[in-house]
Amino acid sequence: MTREEWLAQLERRLEVKPGSLRGSEELASFPAWDSLTLTDLSIFVERAHGLRLSVKQLSECVTVGDLINVVDKH
Repeated sequence: MTREEWLAQLERRLEVKPGSLRGSEELASFPAWDSLTLTDLSIFVERAHGLRLSVKQLSECVTVGDLINVVDKH
């Protein structure tokens, strides 16, 4: 998955305008960044990449870029 595709998925899940994420945004600044979004993202990563990341692993990410990087590392 390309970085642009990742950003599009995150924009949908964070309920922000398409094309608005760049990667440096802090996740805690989004009203939609909550446990439900984390669970949804965990399921998405598993389905799209066959990669199991826990909600805890994802919640340790500070920025949008951190989320992308944690998946890329695995």
